[in-house]
Amino acid sequence: MRKYIALLTLFLGSSLWLTSLHANELRFGFTGPLSGPNAFVGEHMSQGIELGFAHINQQRALSYKLTLVKRDDHYEPQRTVEQVNRLVLDDNVSAFIGSIGTPTALTVLPLLETYQLPLIAPFSGASALKTARAEPYIFHTRAGYQDEIQVLANTIVEDYGIAPQDIAVYVQKDSFGESSLRHLVHSLEPYGLNSAHDLLQLYHRRNAIAAEHAVANILARPTPPKAVFLFTTYVAAGELISLMHEVGMDPIFAALSVVNIKPLLHQLEDQPSRVLTSQVTPSLDLASSTLAQQFKLDLDFFMPTMAPSSLAFEGYIAGRMMGRLLQQHSPDTVPSSQSLLDYLKQPLSWDIGDHEFYFYAGLEQANHTLWLQWIEDNQTTHLGRHTPLNSEVHHEP
Repeated sequence: MRKYIALLTLFLGSSLWLTSLHANELRFGFTGPLSGPNAFVGEHMSQGIELGFAHINQQRALSYKLTLVKRDDHYEPQRTVEQVNRLVLDDNVSAFIGSIGTPTALTVLPLLETYQLPLIAPFSGASALKTARAEPYIFHTRAGYQDEIQVLANTIVEDYGIAPQDIAVYVQKDSFGESSLRHLVHSLEPYGLNSAHDLLQLYHRRNAIAAEHAVANILARPTPPKAVFLFTTYVAAGELISLMHEVGMDPIFAALSVVNIKPLLHQLEDQPSRVLTSQVTPSLDLASSTLAQQFKLDLDFFMPTMAPSSLAFEGYIAGRMMGRLLQQHSPDTVPSSQSLLDYLKQPLSWDIGDHEFYFYAGLEQANHTLWLQWIEDNQTTHLGRHTPLNSEVHHEP
């Protein structure tokens, strides 16, 4: 407690003179992996946010600029704490946006409380970030992991005819992986799963990509799994898929949106694979909304060397929604952090044509909509929009 009081005192003192240096801009902080095996995630999410801010700044929709200050945490919680302190004390950010990861966000929640700063649109769908403690400070736009897992589980069992006893799960050993496993067990209970122990569970450490031990455990069983759920990142997922293919196993892989299908397919190259994946934004291949079209135009104009991705589109939506919020509440004056917290607690929705996005906090989740894709041999088939509702999955073409 003394440590946080000292940090707050330092923050209040240093912010007085730092504020004058950035009087005509609102500075947002971002933490995520900008180097290492998961760099694609941090780079594309942050660049998507920057693209959204660039659109707002060019349109002069506000009398001040929106700026993103990025720091690399390597997707390691201890490093995230260090970077959050630097962003607040050295960079004078007023809020955080798009930061990557469940374990990292959970670790810095006490700092959000201490500094009284919001975290907006984190790249996580974990229910652990929607508790009563997190609700005053963390504001979401994406569907939850429980939604993605329920839709994927229902599809695997009902559409592909795979029983729970034929399912394995590849789990990142931290709060993200473990909470995802609990959601999967809950989703499979209506189909006869009695216990988590009835699933073949394969674990790996965060940022560790070696999958030989997991494949050895699979080979030791009398029959291989027919489906493998991937509660991990795209690099670790790609390594597992490649090794299983090398030993002659070809199950269906069920991947959450955090796996990021584009870098996964690049990693697999032309290797045969079957992947069912959930996405939290409309496919850019099909999206006809004005926002999707504007995203591509802005990308061509501001970042012509960057390829479009669903991850960058998610960041872009978060950045544009933040601009929309500020236009509504504070177009002429740079708001304080407390004002941002107040604005975020008021209703805001944005209909982009394909879907309506919301800022929401806590367990009163506003956004449940997902889009499924089937990838086989690098060919993508879009399976439409899905929404879990009262333990049923409703889908439309």
